[in-house]
Amino acid sequence: MSLKPLTVSAILAFVILVLASFFVLRSPMLRVSPIGTAVESCSSTDGAAIDLVFPVFDALQVAPTFTGQPVGNQVLKVRANSTLSNIKQLRRWQIQNPDSNGGLLAWVCQPYAYPCNFVQSGSVLFTHVSDKTLDGEWSFYLESGHRIEGKFSASFLRGHKAPCG
Repeated sequence: MSLKPLTVSAILAFVILVLASFFVLRSPMLRVSPIGTAVESCSSTDGAAIDLVFPVFDALQVAPTFTGQPVGNQVLKVRANSTLSNIKQLRRWQIQNPDSNGGLLAWVCQPYAYPCNFVQSGSVLFTHVSDKTLDGEWSFYLESGHRIEGKFSASFLRGHKAPCG
C-alpha cells in the first residue's frame, strides 16, 4: 500500500503544526532563585501567615498591562495563610482562597510595588518543614503567561513578625 503525495504532505504538515504549537503555546519559564527567606506574617484578614520571598532573575514587564520595558529587581512572594505548625501537617497547598485561613497566594513584583503579576494557578508541596527551613517544590502559572517550576529552600528569619490586627 502506498500513500498518495497529498496524504504524506498532509500528515507531515499536521506533525509540524503539532510540534510548533507545543513550543509556541508553552508558557515561558521565569527564572527564580531557589534560595529564599521565610518570615512569620499576617494574612489580609489579620490571621497568621508565612511569607516566602525569592529573588527573580529575569526582568519582566509590569502588571497589569505587561507592556513597556521589562523591569528588574522583582521578587516572588508566596504566602501561606496559616501557622507553621499547620504547614507542617498539610504539605500540599493549592493557589486558592487568598484571604482565608488555609489559603495560598503568590505574586511577582518589585518590593513594595503594586500592581503585581499574580499567580493564577499552581501549587506548593512542602517536603521539609522545620523551625529553621522550609523546603519544597512549586509549580505556578502567572497572569503574564509565565510559569515557575522547581525546588526551593527558604531560611526562616525569626523575630521579624509585624503584629497582626
